[in-house]
Formats: sequence, structure tokens, C-alpha cells
Amino acid sequence: MGYTLAHPPPSQTVLFYADVLRENVLQNDDGLWLIDFDDGGWGYRPYDLGTALVQHWDSPAYQDLTVALAEGYGRPDLTGDLSFFVMLRGLASAGWIMSRAAPTDPRQRAYAERAMALVRRCRL
Repeated sequence: MGYTLAHPPPSQTVLFYADVLRENVLQNDDGLWLIDFDDGGWGYRPYDLGTALVQHWDSPAYQDLTVALAEGYGRPDLTGDLSFFVMLRGLASAGWIMSRAAPTDPRQRAYAERAMALVRRCRL
């Protein structure tokens, strides 16, 4: 399935968490817990998966993680589209850090470089 931001498929637009980052997933004896719900809203289902993958974009296991995550989500058909959503999250993160950190903060450059690498990888 292809995605466009101008015309989202209605069946894919849902209320979602939108911040499944390592630091927002806690574990204890009772299971896994998500925290930090301020990014939640309406959007594409696969954006959550793209968010979960963005911190692994340069990992040697990235492709395996992508396949496992899509299959675990019950949507193995999404595997090919997830690079688009990883890119979107990379761009959103670059914008997020711009408004929160000093221009000299090294995260500014790191997030911008990651966003550009993801854009190149996605080849839109």
C-alpha cells in the first residue's frame, strides 16, 4: 500500500500513541508500560511503527527489526512502507529538538543528519 499525506486512507487513520521510543517503554515484573502520551493524536497506524524503528535506523538489525515489528503488529504487508514513516519521525524529531535545545547542542546536528539520511534512504 502506498501512502500520501494529502489523501490518507480512512481505514489507516486512527488514534495512536506516536512516541514508542526506548525511553518511553518501561518494564517491570508486571509487563511493559508506555509513558509520555503527549504526542498522541490522530494519524496513520504505521507511524507508531516508524517511531519505534527510528532509533534503530542505522542498526545492522534494522531490516530484521522492521519485519519483526510489522509481523508482530499483525501487518506484514506494511514492511515496505515503514521506511516512509521512519523518515517522517526522523523529520519530526529534528523539528522537535530545534525548539528545545540550544543551537550549539550536538543533538541539533545529530537529529538533522539522521533526518537527511532517512530522506535519502526513503528516496521519495
